[in-house]
Amino acid sequence: MLLDYLVLAVALILSGVAAYYSVVGLAAIFSGAFFSIVLMGSALELGKLVAASWLYRNWDDAPKLIKYYLTVAVVILMFITSMGIFGYLSRAHLESSILSTTDVTAQVQTLNDSIESKERTKDLVVRQIETIDNSLIKYIELGAVSRGLKEKQALDKDRKALEEERRTIDSELINLKGELNKLTAEQKKIEVEVGPLKYIAELIYGSDAESHFDSAVRMVIIILILVFDPLAVILLIAANYKFTQQTSKIQRDKRIEELKKLKKGSIVLDKKSVMKMK
Repeated sequence: MLLDYLVLAVALILSGVAAYYSVVGLAAIFSGAFFSIVLMGSALELGKLVAASWLYRNWDDAPKLIKYYLTVAVVILMFITSMGIFGYLSRAHLESSILSTTDVTAQVQTLNDSIESKERTKDLVVRQIETIDNSLIKYIELGAVSRGLKEKQALDKDRKALEEERRTIDSELINLKGELNKLTAEQKKIEVEVGPLKYIAELIYGSDAESHFDSAVRMVIIILILVFDPLAVILLIAANYKFTQQTSKIQRDKRIEELKKLKKGSIVLDKKSVMKMK
C-alpha cells in the first residue's frame, strides 16, 4: 500500500517538474506571449494527467470517439511537453556555455588587442626617449659638451613628458593585464563547467568531438526527454492500476462477506423450517 502511494507521489513530482520545464521552455520559444503560454501550458499539462487517468479507468466503457481522441491528445501533449523540455534545456545550455564562452572570448580578444596597442605605443615612447639620450652622447663623443648640454636642456621638458607618458602606459598595462587574468580564469571555469559534455562528445564521436559538440548535447537532451514525461504518465497509470485493484478487492471482499451472511441466514431459516415440520 505504501509503495502504491509512493508511485503516485513520484508520478506527480515527475509530472510537476516536467510541466515546469515544458512551460518555461515553451514560454522561451514564444517569448512574446509569456504569461499566456504559461497559463495555456499549465492547463494542458493538468488536462493530460486527468485524461490519462480517466482513460485507464474507463477504457472498457468509454465511447470509441472519446477514447481514441483522448489517446491521441495525450500522446500529442506528451510530445509538446518533450518539445518544451527540449527548448528549456537547449536554452540553459546556450546561456551557460556557448553565449558565455563567446562573450568572454570576445572580451579576452579585445583586451589582448588593447594590450598590444599599448605596448606598441610604449615602444614608440621608449625609442623617443632613447633618441634624446643618444643625441647627448653623440655631442659628448664629438667634444661639443656645452652644445650637448644646451640641447639637453631644450629637450629636457619633452623627455619628462615622454617619461610621464611611459609611466601612464605602464599603469594602464598593469590594469589591462589584471582584467585579462580575471577573464582568463573565468574562461577556464566555463570550460570546466562544460567539460562533462565534452567528454560525452568524445565518447560518441571520438577525435572528431570538437565539431560535433552541439550534436552530443542534443543527443543527451533527447535521451532525457524520452524518459521524462513518458515515465511520469506511465507511473500515473501504474498508480491508477494499483488503486483500481485495491478498490476491486475491497468490493469483492465486501460481496463475499455479504454472500456469507446471506448463506448463514438461509441455513438458519432452513433449520427453523425443519423444526416446524417436526
